[in-house]
Amino acid sequence: MKDDKENNELSIFVNSNDEVIPGVDMSILFSKDITIDEVIKGDYCSMLFDKVVSENKIGIECFNTYDIKMNGVLAKIKYKAQ
Repeated sequence: MKDDKENNELSIFVNSNDEVIPGVDMSILFSKDITIDEVIKGDYCSMLFDKVVSENKIGIECFNTYDIKMNGVLAKIKYKAQ
């Protein structure tokens, strides 16, 4: 993760360590004083990119049309801190 506080944008990175994988399914917990404005697809997810934002959790599903090595930005999250 890399937090760009000036632009209120958090980059979520994925690294499959040179292994080929079909995708990623993850949950991210955040504090209740954060408001999520947008979740943007990154460098992967050619078949499916789905995100669900609830009270203090973001669920991200990312699947590719074929198994690939992943090493880069999975998603960017734009947020506001109260």
